[in-house]
Amino acid sequence: MCVALGARLVPLTFSPLPFGIDGFALARISNDIVAKGTWRIDPIGVNSYNEKLPGFSLLWAAASSVGGFAPLTQVQLFVPLVTCLAVLPAYLLGVKATGRRLGGFAAGLFVAVFGSFLLLTSSVSKESIGLLVFPVVLLLFSERRDMRNRALAFVLLLFLPFLHPLTTLLTLGGVASLVVFAQRRAIARGRFSIKSFSLDVATGPALAVPAWAYYSAVQLPYLADLLAPDALVLFLHGVALSSPNDVWAVGLYINGAPQTLVEHWNGISWSVIPSPNVGTNTNYLYGVAAISPTDIWAVGFYDDPTGHDLTLTEHWDGMNWTVIPSPNVNT
Repeated sequence: MCVALGARLVPLTFSPLPFGIDGFALARISNDIVAKGTWRIDPIGVNSYNEKLPGFSLLWAAASSVGGFAPLTQVQLFVPLVTCLAVLPAYLLGVKATGRRLGGFAAGLFVAVFGSFLLLTSSVSKESIGLLVFPVVLLLFSERRDMRNRALAFVLLLFLPFLHPLTTLLTLGGVASLVVFAQRRAIARGRFSIKSFSLDVATGPALAVPAWAYYSAVQLPYLADLLAPDALVLFLHGVALSSPNDVWAVGLYINGAPQTLVEHWNGISWSVIPSPNVGTNTNYLYGVAAISPTDIWAVGFYDDPTGHDLTLTEHWDGMNWTVIPSPNVNT
């Protein structure tokens, strides 16, 4: 954590003012909240977008009121002191995923010094606190058997949309993945419970509904672009577990025409595994089944030169993915 804090304090060696233009707007909104004792959205004001995402400004207004901090000149110190704490949930998630402290150390170090994450959590921005909430929510939700953890994750998921929309989408996606993995394990073991499933959905992915409702109510700019189908260029539609350290996910990515995407989890990290495509038109994998570590099957479709959808079947033999001929109906 000391490494994370030191790296995030570097901007203060140049100036005590916010590192990034967003910081000035957020500090101004915080100052107005402290002065007027209320938060409001001015639809024609220059800061209307930031006022529609008031999470950071409300937190900083509360902290500066209680602690007597200067909203503008001390906010750049406040952010590193808070965001460096992201190392702790990252470490715990790493230990939980790998079962080893070394895995936790690697995860914590990655969060401490990784370029993009370091930049975003060093600057005064809406997503800086959101990126701290992200691993905390995943950690709490992964331990949701304790209702206190579930309740806290629920509260943070309700607050997250007020911080940053993309961070909200990222966190909800991570929570949805945890639900999918948990329910697939339950089905495989014959322990599926509709009550447990409903509770997981209601306290996790379903919170996308109030987030969307709020964004629509305040007419958040760029929301349509964020949710447009062509903006979601990465899809993972099928997941298969051969073992906890051998997980396969398939889908597509956009590279001109959609192409097959296969990713593998080795117990520590995800990696993209090369997969073949038929022709140069759309190729799409939407299902995968693991029989053994050397016998994995993925199915989908591809478009022929005339634009007809044809079956696509691919097989993993432990070394490579290959296309296996498969029949079509009425071709």
